[in-house]
Amino acid sequence: MRKGERGSMIVFYKRLEGLPLEQGDDAATGLKFVARASHVFNVQQVEGFEAPPIAPFSAFQANAEAEAFVQAVGADVRHGFATACYRRDTDSIAMPDRKRS
Repeated sequence: MRKGERGSMIVFYKRLEGLPLEQGDDAATGLKFVARASHVFNVQQVEGFEAPPIAPFSAFQANAEAEAFVQAVGADVRHGFATACYRRDTDSIAMPDRKRS
C-alpha cells in the first residue's frame, strides 16, 4: 500500500442457521446474523502488486453461465426489446432479441 492511501470499509454479513437463540436475537423470526467490518484497498493502491492473468472464457461458456444464473434466481426475462433494462412496472428484465448483436 502506498503512503497516504485510504481503504474503503466493507461489511460482510451472513445468516447463521441451526444455532440456539440468545437474548437480543430476533425471536420473532428465529434468525441469527453475524456481521464483520473490514477495510479493503483497490489493486491500484497496492505498490508492487500485479494481478494474475485471468483466463478468458469462450463466448459459449460465458453465455451458458449467464443462463444458469438467470434460471437459478428465477428472474422473469422477456426478449424482443430495443435495450436491456429492468422494468419496475412488470417486475421483469427486458432484453433485446437473442439473435440481435
